[in-house]
Amino acid sequence: MNDMSKTVKTFIVLGTLLIIVSFTDLVFEKSAFFSIGIILLVIGIGIYFSKKSIDYFGDRKERKKEVKEQPKTLSEKYDVLKIYSGLAILLMIVVTGFYIYSLVQFSDLPKEMRKMLENGMITTTVSYFISMFSLYCLTKIIDFLFDLDNQDKISSEKE
Repeated sequence: MNDMSKTVKTFIVLGTLLIIVSFTDLVFEKSAFFSIGIILLVIGIGIYFSKKSIDYFGDRKERKKEVKEQPKTLSEKYDVLKIYSGLAILLMIVVTGFYIYSLVQFSDLPKEMRKMLENGMITTTVSYFISMFSLYCLTKIIDFLFDLDNQDKISSEKE
């Protein structure tokens, strides 16, 4: 079993689980769980069908011979990082949405409740900026690795 099929199964199972949980009384924000579940399910099914379409085009035996003759580049070996980078960007958008939602909810509270939850909002704000910074850095590291591999391809072609 390759890593891609594990990733696809994880997205599909997690998405389905979140959708099922959204119909129960286990969670308060049912629409958020349902939405995230749908997003994960669509991503998993999309990756599954894109992988299937790649497998059905062309002869597998010929491609296996080509792969044996030419070693894979780093970009080809770690192609799943592009998907992970896209998911990190999607997560940045979702986390930003939830952060804005929590700020709006916090501002709607009475003054006494806001005073009680001040430390919670400070913690939420700090964790938001830390997660945004780490996700941004992660996407930039992945972009750097692929750019570095492309530079290696260009320099080897010139020689």
